[in-house]
Amino acid sequence: MSSNPTSKPAAALPNVVRMVFTALGALVFILAFHRRYWTDSHDPFKCSILLNEGRWLDALESKPWRRPWQIWQPPGCLLREYHAEDVGHCAGTRQMLFAGDSTVRQVFWSVAKKVDLEGATEYSRIAAKHGDIQFTHRDIDLRFIWDPFLNGTILANELEIYQDNAASTGSIDKLMKEDPAVMIVIGGGLWYARQFEAGAVRQFKETLDKIITFTQRPDGSAWKSTAPFSAGFEGIGNQVFFLPVEEPIYDRLSPARKLTILPEEIDQMNDYLHTLTPSHGLNIPWVYPVMTSKRKWAYEESGLHVIESIVNRRADILLNMRCNAKLDNVIGAPYERTCCSRYTSGNWFQWFLVLCAIAILPLATVWSVNHTNMDIRSLSSVIVSLASIAIVLAYCFFADRTQLFSKAHKLYDHSEFLSLCFIALLFGLVTIRKSKDSQVLTRKNSNDLFTQPTTASFLNRDQTEEWKGWMQVIVLIDLWTGASKELWIYIIVRLIVASYLFMTGYGHAMYFHSTGDYSIRRVAAVLIRLNLLAVALSYQMYTNYLFYYCAPLASFWFLVAYATFRFGMELNGNMGFLGGKIALSASVTALAHSQSQPVDFFFMIVRHIFGINWDANEWRFRVALDGFIVYVGVVVALLHIWIRSVRSTPKCHHADTLSYWLHTLFSLLRLAAITVSLIIPPIFHVLTRRSPDKYDYNWWQPLISPLPILSYMFLRNATSTLRSYHSAGFAWLGRCSLEMWILQFHILTAADGRGVLSLGNWSGGDGTVVGDRWRDLIVLVPLFVGGSWFVSEATRRITGWFVEERDGERLPVKWSKRKTGWERAGDYISVKVAGDVGVRFGVLMGVLWVLNLATG
Repeated sequence: MSSNPTSKPAAALPNVVRMVFTALGALVFILAFHRRYWTDSHDPFKCSILLNEGRWLDALESKPWRRPWQIWQPPGCLLREYHAEDVGHCAGTRQMLFAGDSTVRQVFWSVAKKVDLEGATEYSRIAAKHGDIQFTHRDIDLRFIWDPFLNGTILANELEIYQDNAASTGSIDKLMKEDPAVMIVIGGGLWYARQFEAGAVRQFKETLDKIITFTQRPDGSAWKSTAPFSAGFEGIGNQVFFLPVEEPIYDRLSPARKLTILPEEIDQMNDYLHTLTPSHGLNIPWVYPVMTSKRKWAYEESGLHVIESIVNRRADILLNMRCNAKLDNVIGAPYERTCCSRYTSGNWFQWFLVLCAIAILPLATVWSVNHTNMDIRSLSSVIVSLASIAIVLAYCFFADRTQLFSKAHKLYDHSEFLSLCFIALLFGLVTIRKSKDSQVLTRKNSNDLFTQPTTASFLNRDQTEEWKGWMQVIVLIDLWTGASKELWIYIIVRLIVASYLFMTGYGHAMYFHSTGDYSIRRVAAVLIRLNLLAVALSYQMYTNYLFYYCAPLASFWFLVAYATFRFGMELNGNMGFLGGKIALSASVTALAHSQSQPVDFFFMIVRHIFGINWDANEWRFRVALDGFIVYVGVVVALLHIWIRSVRSTPKCHHADTLSYWLHTLFSLLRLAAITVSLIIPPIFHVLTRRSPDKYDYNWWQPLISPLPILSYMFLRNATSTLRSYHSAGFAWLGRCSLEMWILQFHILTAADGRGVLSLGNWSGGDGTVVGDRWRDLIVLVPLFVGGSWFVSEATRRITGWFVEERDGERLPVKWSKRKTGWERAGDYISVKVAGDVGVRFGVLMGVLWVLNLATG
């Protein structure tokens, strides 16, 4: 994640690239609109599809080494795995009713275990097999009625209550009626086949006809897949589900069951269910037999009941159908339940931003064509920059807050993860170029016959941008595939985040110690550069600012570094004093985040003044997880400055003994550092293998993460050749890595990073990259990378315009070392410039405050 606000604006992309990017964006939206308003016009909210279609992404036959039957993928939407809180929001104080035979009882126990796993598991051991069950946890009330022939009075009474409430239209009538069940799940048929030697199908049809008299509304109306959310706050409203008659594995049935449960009778019962229409008031999840498809592995030994993991997904299908739209109204984002969901309509400011993007686009396009002057002072530059950000924000909104794009579950496959990493490695290798720093220095010394060509400096800009680039690629592959469920990949991702923070500390320490620029201009430039996109997205997507945690973390550590170096800045030339400040800063930061009071108190003030609810526990976790690596970066920067000073001074001029011997033994020290760096990775691997899970590793992370990071740093700079070359492709990505990391939550992945974005225009496939998702990748990834690059350029230009000098006065550029310490070289920042930037920054904060209060 690029975080240096003072980096030079990247060269503008050629017009042909911009044209290709624009054409690709237009193609993506044409495909998305075609799918949404043509192909899926009969079922735009994926309600009917949820009940009828889908596939396993982790079927046993395709992934035998994994725990199978966990990821069920309805076409184009995300199936939410429900938990106790979700069920509680959906049910409220009302009941969820299950009635029928043992197949319905399985679904009942699955929902009960979602509510309270330990309690339901214990109760299921003692509950009567052929009896009614009442399970209550907190305010959630689940009830099962043992009624295998579906002719009991309790079921009839519940259906009558449902019928009365469905027919009620006035509020007075509703108050007079008893509360109906949130949903009624009915299933039977096997007992008819088991107990009736003849007439089983006829008896089943007669019972089903009696049930229909209760579920069919008097006016003959029914929910429509094109407009299913007629119940207002309740979403799709109360529903009655009738399960298809389970077709067993006949080879596994006991002899008695094999004689009575005949395949032709099961087929005739299901054929009759197929004759029913939505107007009959029954929702039949025909996806149930699709989930088993007569796979023997999907059934228990009895051959009659499916295994628990499949029952869990069957229960989730019913809960998603009934509850998703209601949870959208209750909870809102994150929208990881996109089946039979309409999303919220968005607040006024979200739509204001979208309309601004649409309005600014033509003006920005014309202006960019007619004006070639795109420096930070030009009005055209600001307009085009604002348009670029606004357009990408609108793209995020339509992609991740509407049904315009399809969403799919992540699928981790070990070989595909490594294959994607290998492709990225090839991309990096073929773009290796000589570093600009090395080229410039060599050219400067080319006329000096007594000076050898100068190599690129230690941790030069090209190298750090390359570092950020290849790490960002790994993070994106991980986030897109969900690979971090594997511990070794999770460790790599944690080290990557720590590496970003290491470079944050290193970069800020180098800047402050070298320039002595502690002006409000510098503070404003860094904070705007880091937070412009994250803050704008939190308003546009109605998310929490801390959700994009790398931007808040980078901002926090910048302020810590600023305060550390700013305090007693006139003595920063004294390494002892500076080291003491750093140690004190590390101690205060660690103590402040080891206790709840300081952070909780600050967040309480923010909540009362700005109306912002931030999770203090999450913030403490994020800071503590990499609590020392920033200071490691600071120390490395100061050591680099000191060693560079020692090496540039002739050996005979060293006043202190340590510097003299360091100058003498530098080659040996470099060799020792390289040797240790080669040993550290295997040692780190052995140590981390002792961690059983990621929670245990998180405890070790702050202590051991510096080891592999410093190891890579030394090895990457081991020779002059390694320092002089870099991967231009990775460096290019590294310059917009912050934008890539933030935007991927909405336009590469989806549902705030919990799923993956898909166009949904191609049917079939198995969910893998090779067998399915490569088409989405080749279309969406270039659009994602291009959007990130344009936002990165736009943010730099806006930041430069915001903090530019309005009166042409010169700002301080460096500090120089004197015998008495470090002194400022050049002019002090003018009071007028500092005041102007301070006022503009204060006005910006005020606008954000008002917007936050206005949008809730």
